[in-house]
Amino acid sequence: MYADTPDSPPRRDKGKAPALPTLPTEHTPLLSDSVTSSRTRSIADNDEERLIAPTRQSSFRSILLSVFCVSLSLCVLLFVLLALLAYSYGSGASREAPDTLIRRSLVLRGPDRVDVLNISYTDGIWLRVEGRVGVDAGAALGVNPSLDDGVFKDIWKSVGRWGVERVENITVNLSTVSIHSEHGHLADISFPPSTLPLTVNPPQDFSWLTPMSVPVLFKPTNDSKLLARFIRDTWRDGVVNVRAVVDEAVVSVLHGRFHLTREDVSSTVRIALPPLPPLDQVPVTLLSFLIQSTPTNLILSGNATIENPVPPHLNVRATLPTLPFLVSLPANDSSVPVANVTTAPMTLSYPNITMSISGTVLPIRSTGQAALSRFLSVYLQAEPNPILISSPFLPDLQFPALFPAPIPKPQVLRNVTIRNMFLKYHPDGNTMLASGTVYGRAVLPKGIQVGLDVKRLFPDVLVFDGEVPSEEEEEEEEEEEDSGEQGIPHLPHVPHPRLPHISDLPRIPIPSLPLPTVIPSLPSILPKPHVPLPVFPIGRKHRPSRAHSPPPKPSLPDPLPPRAFAHIRPEDWLPTICTPVAGDGKEGTTVEVEAKIVDVPLEVLPGRDKEFRSFVGKVIFSNKGALAGVQGTAAVGVHILGLPVGEGEGSGEMELVGLPFAGRVMVGKGSAF
Repeated sequence: MYADTPDSPPRRDKGKAPALPTLPTEHTPLLSDSVTSSRTRSIADNDEERLIAPTRQSSFRSILLSVFCVSLSLCVLLFVLLALLAYSYGSGASREAPDTLIRRSLVLRGPDRVDVLNISYTDGIWLRVEGRVGVDAGAALGVNPSLDDGVFKDIWKSVGRWGVERVENITVNLSTVSIHSEHGHLADISFPPSTLPLTVNPPQDFSWLTPMSVPVLFKPTNDSKLLARFIRDTWRDGVVNVRAVVDEAVVSVLHGRFHLTREDVSSTVRIALPPLPPLDQVPVTLLSFLIQSTPTNLILSGNATIENPVPPHLNVRATLPTLPFLVSLPANDSSVPVANVTTAPMTLSYPNITMSISGTVLPIRSTGQAALSRFLSVYLQAEPNPILISSPFLPDLQFPALFPAPIPKPQVLRNVTIRNMFLKYHPDGNTMLASGTVYGRAVLPKGIQVGLDVKRLFPDVLVFDGEVPSEEEEEEEEEEEDSGEQGIPHLPHVPHPRLPHISDLPRIPIPSLPLPTVIPSLPSILPKPHVPLPVFPIGRKHRPSRAHSPPPKPSLPDPLPPRAFAHIRPEDWLPTICTPVAGDGKEGTTVEVEAKIVDVPLEVLPGRDKEFRSFVGKVIFSNKGALAGVQGTAAVGVHILGLPVGEGEGSGEMELVGLPFAGRVMVGKGSAF
């Protein structure tokens, strides 16, 4: 028996003796069966493991391959499903024309503000345009919800909306946009790439639009006639109808990871404009102006307001830099340039736009003097004048406009009278002639501070028995005549009594008287009476010139004014004496004008013989003479200091016609007949 060694572990099975091992003897074989069997089992196990290991490896590989194939199939299937889903969303949009797709999905409002940054003769006009923009991707892809959608279609649309929300926005990069009308190419527009937000199922109002500010380069065509026609048609019809053409459009999504390129994209743009007045009827109010003479030129400056034609609910704001313009006057089928003006920087506001203008008058050619004379005459008659405005950027494009009339109406000719007036019969005994000195004062409207020299005068005068009747008196007399014709029966005509003619006297025998034996002889040459001429004040005297034809003869007023009995109109221009005088500071240049009339026919008005005889009777039988009123229009030939005239284009003398005047004349007994 073996004793327990100290290193042997304690027994765990208490109460039961363990089996003792058999001790080897000389008959015991060197290799026992147990050892042989264990070795045999070990060898067999190794062989079995060698056979099972490849089987396990192949099975693992099969599992990996199966997992990979299944995953790949799922990925392919998922990709196909996503592709089919994307195609289902995009197929409808891809089949539609770009024009229709843009009109349905792109929403623009504005412009809310337009700032002109720079203007270049070669590059074009740089603008900064502010507006609101949005892309309704739900309308473009057809994923916006609808009450008629079923369950599966609603799920399909929900997935589409979810995908659009993940994309968030797109970046659009366009090549140069060409704008065309039905008549041809109008302009090219260029702007940088723009990021547009995507929206699905937007509200009915425009609160979902995103404000944007984009720099734009606008380069109009050089065909000014085409542009003028387009602007006139657009302004008249109230509709902007153009076609925008883009050679290439690139749309990027997911921060540039995917790109979609379309070529030859075109879209029709039709924008309805608010009601606009005609271009030549836009209300313009001249607040102030100043015209000053220099030795070589006329300087212009002024302030005006223009009614903003854009309705205020559109809330369009814009700023304009300093802009040059050319002002021309219409003349027959052409135009005459008269001034270069420049506007100060201004802001478009409501309800009126205020602008400041400065410039100079251009040299006037002989062909343009008539147009300028007509312009000045119409202005002094307090009537609006048609003008043409163009810009050096578009020299062939002219905009019609109206130059406002002065308010109140200027009274240019004042204190008109005829001094030393006397009447006499023509040698034929049928015509009465008038002579005297026409005196008056010419006062230009406030703001016209120019050197003025009146060289000639052509009056057209109506003579009244007494003061010139006022407008109220004329209206009252017309009403009396109308009521008299309606309420009082016509009386028989009673001829006006006249002095008996010698042939109407009875034949009475006249006793013969003895003739004198000596008849005194009369001298053959009678001395001419000395008639003193009026003394003219110091001034500039001008002689008449046959180079200027008289102005057209106006027709007599119909009906004739009450108490008017005669008409005086000379046959030619009258030379004048012009003397500058100091004004009151509240008006423009002031000068005194005198002109002498000699033997001008005094024509009795039709049906006014009675008034004429009554006036002559007052002159003959009154100790103080008779008061006569004068009223009419006058034409004057003036020279304006500093008005530039083209070389060899004449003196630059202007004719102002149709200037109204009124005054009074005292005709005494000694000055009549």
